[in-house]
Amino acid sequence: MRVTARDLTDARLLREALYGLVRAAMAGREPDPADVERVNAVAAQPDLAPQLGPARWTARSPARAALATVARDAVLLVRGPLLERVKECENPACSLLFLDDSQARRRRWCSMDRCGNLAKIAGYRSRSRAASTR
Repeated sequence: MRVTARDLTDARLLREALYGLVRAAMAGREPDPADVERVNAVAAQPDLAPQLGPARWTARSPARAALATVARDAVLLVRGPLLERVKECENPACSLLFLDDSQARRRRWCSMDRCGNLAKIAGYRSRSRAASTR
């Protein structure tokens, strides 16, 4: 699948609109009308069609269809019961939001490989320094 420079720009614009939309919903605020307009416009496009066989998804314009699928999923997330499970990563240097699908709903980081591991290393080093100064 070929992705054009325009597809990439559209993906970035959608990403920013989705971030604004989800943050507003998490805070109980009305979203920016421009974000709503962008998400709705992308969600209105034809999405990916599931297929049986080796090609699992098809579309005339796969990149645009993938963005439409993402936009539709975001609309369902913001208007549905899963919104209360969206969290912001606790790493101060990270701005990612994630859906906490853990059983206990106590997940703190966007990813253990990314931010969770860094936080655990920092905690370990801090405890080691404190222990060595005693």
